[in-house]
Amino acid sequence: MKKDTIVFLTAFSGINSFYSLQKSLINLASIKFKNVYFINSDYLKLFSEEYAEKRKISKKILDSFPRKIKFFNPRSFKDLDNFLINKKPVIINNIGRGFDVYPILFYLKKKNLPQLLIGHVGNIQGSTYYWHKINLNIIKYFFSAILPRWITRIMVIMGIFAQIDVRFISNKKIYKGFLKQKNNFFPTYYKKLFLVKSKMFDENLRKKDIKEKYILHLDQDPDYRAMKIVSILDKELIKRHYKNLNKFLKLLSKTYKKRVIISIHPLYSQKKTEKRFKGLRVIKMKTNELIEKSFLITFFDSSAILHAIKLKKKIISLRSDLFYGGKKYNSDLYANLIGTKKVNISQNLDIDKTKFLQEVKSKIKNYDKYLKTYASFDNTTVTGSEKIIDYIKKKYF
Repeated sequence: MKKDTIVFLTAFSGINSFYSLQKSLINLASIKFKNVYFINSDYLKLFSEEYAEKRKISKKILDSFPRKIKFFNPRSFKDLDNFLINKKPVIINNIGRGFDVYPILFYLKKKNLPQLLIGHVGNIQGSTYYWHKINLNIIKYFFSAILPRWITRIMVIMGIFAQIDVRFISNKKIYKGFLKQKNNFFPTYYKKLFLVKSKMFDENLRKKDIKEKYILHLDQDPDYRAMKIVSILDKELIKRHYKNLNKFLKLLSKTYKKRVIISIHPLYSQKKTEKRFKGLRVIKMKTNELIEKSFLITFFDSSAILHAIKLKKKIISLRSDLFYGGKKYNSDLYANLIGTKKVNISQNLDIDKTKFLQEVKSKIKNYDKYLKTYASFDNTTVTGSEKIIDYIKKKYF
């Protein structure tokens, strides 16, 4: 039986985003383990034809992975059976809990393979969406995302699906909540939570690499599919939103004599975003590097803001009346926990150059408390990814 085998089970339709998120862990795994595979879950899902055009990985993406990593694209569970002959891998489960992956969860239970879940991002685990009225999309979202999670828990209780053996997290509040919940009669979805430092601390930067060259905006696309699930915004509203946003960014640029750069999620449309921010540079896949050289950062909702918190950058939490009727928003969650400066771009704004900057700077002292609670920051040199790899080696190999 082959040992020392790790399998990242994930949808190749979203592999680019996953690698971007867990790059340091994946690279370290390729060094520490003899066999490292990425297995595509897309063909194994219910209604898998929906992913037909996204199953192949481009050569550009393949070249970005360590050479040692192998990729397997099973067309059926029989293919997966053949792959597993003489193997007993540890599965890094990155397929979620939607109805479409139920056949895979059932298969993993039958195979009795250890399953791990990686969640040491260090972001706030709250709902992104605050619904101000019920609509068809919200009902669809309930049945496609929320209900499956409840049913998955029932399936675990009934022994139809397996519990995740270990979930690695950095959020101390979730960890404490789990310990209380674990005392309940019914089993939780995870057998164990293991607390590690957030992945944001996997890389240490030299002070000379930190600059203050430009204003950086981390954009959130209201047209992106995850947003459209729960919100219906017509084109006119979106136009008004970007008109207000561009106006505010130009005001910041003029006030502080800094150019503005837009950073977007790997799955957002570059072309569409460039139209929305005419005259501004739009960049993908380099968010952390851009944050490192930024003078000031604005955002609505992005886990990328964690890198800015780590580097003690000046941050502005944005709001827009056009998003969800101006109701609570994830940027409010960060603003309330860290105390970052809040700005509503839908209002007429005037900036006092010195006073405004002092307000933004004064909030930086609050970052440490956040990092200790939600990112498990400590002064040790061992990274979260190193702890995860060490745990896997000792526990399973």
